[in-house]
Amino acid sequence: MAIHTTAIQSTQAFPYAFSICTLVTTQKQYQEMLESFEQAGFDNRDCEFLYVNNSTGNHYDAYQGINRMLTAAQGRYIICCHQDILLEFDKRPALEHALDALDQ
Repeated sequence: MAIHTTAIQSTQAFPYAFSICTLVTTQKQYQEMLESFEQAGFDNRDCEFLYVNNSTGNHYDAYQGINRMLTAAQGRYIICCHQDILLEFDKRPALEHALDALDQ
């Protein structure tokens, strides 16, 4: 029996620039986080926002939830963050500048 393998291509196309992944236990904090990301330049035009809803009970532990989001994520870059993150200092251009520098 031959083993099937798949080579990962470095030129892979991504439908989103960023996948923002969050474990949510408090909807109010998550909504504030989403507003903060939008004000910082992250929106649905080229970002996807994935979350695991643990606000009504512990449906997934952190390992399971993050694994499911990483599997589903379609962004070139994946941001895993807490629901209480607020982007008060640097905006999206600062992150993109740092990522460009790393790529160089």
